[in-house]
Amino acid sequence: MTEIFIVRHGEASWEAESDAERNLTERGIAQADCAARFLAGNVAQMNRIFVSPYTRAQQTAIPILKAFSKDIGETARWLVPSTTAAQTLEGFAVAFASELEQEDGEGYKNKACVFVSHQPLVSSLVAYLVDGTVRTAAKYPMDTASIAHISSENSLPGCAELKGLHHFNDYRLDI
Repeated sequence: MTEIFIVRHGEASWEAESDAERNLTERGIAQADCAARFLAGNVAQMNRIFVSPYTRAQQTAIPILKAFSKDIGETARWLVPSTTAAQTLEGFAVAFASELEQEDGEGYKNKACVFVSHQPLVSSLVAYLVDGTVRTAAKYPMDTASIAHISSENSLPGCAELKGLHHFNDYRLDI
């Protein structure tokens, strides 16, 4: 069983040379901290944290990496906003394949990972994993720092279960 936590980056400033270089605002930094606390409080062990190369996603991942272990982070080009859900799953399958096959000490293949990415990809990815189509993405709104918790035996489209959709207000963020 693979537990996938899809995190949308925290609130970002619009002031930047390019979309890829946008920084988190103070609120976005606080949201990222809340997301990290939420994940640390709800996931015993994290195997990998995949992060878009865009600045705001990298900044969102910093407290998440600190909450678990810095050596499990990996920049993933397949998490940029223009990537399709199918391309993301393909990238994930290649990057995580060896870990998916490894058993823990008790013979289980339970794994947990985080994707830190952007809209519209995050909602499309949830829809693709749960419903097998990106056409239902509107059913899965992902505001800044929202987290979708998905459980899947095989990470194939339409074969996952949405365990929860959490928004930063769920973490008691008072800004």
